[in-house]
Amino acid sequence: AANGGGGSQGYAGKGQLTSLNLSQNHLGSYGVGALVAGNGNDNGTPPSFPFNLAANRRLRTLRLDGVRAGVVGAEKFSRALAGNVALTAVSFASNGIRNLGAAAFAGALRANTTLRSLDLAFNDFDAASGGAALVAALSTEPGAGRDRLALNLHVDLKGNDGCETLIPPHLA
Repeated sequence: AANGGGGSQGYAGKGQLTSLNLSQNHLGSYGVGALVAGNGNDNGTPPSFPFNLAANRRLRTLRLDGVRAGVVGAEKFSRALAGNVALTAVSFASNGIRNLGAAAFAGALRANTTLRSLDLAFNDFDAASGGAALVAALSTEPGAGRDRLALNLHVDLKGNDGCETLIPPHLA
């Protein structure tokens, strides 16, 4: 089994990873970049982790809670998530992604139509910027890929200031 910080079991069939939990492993933005791009660097060295999230067709669930991704990690992850067609559940809680990271996730939500659950709790973004970007991403015209009501978006009302006034009216 694949064990991350939370000890998720992840192998199915012929050794294909379908669920991965790396929560609380303090990967930082560099580690998140390595996870999503295969190596996370731009210097032409061979990949240290042979995995590319955008191209992966097997992984269904990914938990990266508290990996200290920050804004840069959120941006890297979001770019890969936008092109992924397999993931149905992502948890990226407690990573300090702030407004810029929430906006990056909003861009990924516009492009990704397979994701059904996204946890962005306790990420220090506010309603006026990060929350508004997420709401706008979910408020697209009918017939635009995914039924936007099918996404379970978890945005805590304590760790993301003001979202209690913005999110529920648009998602109710």
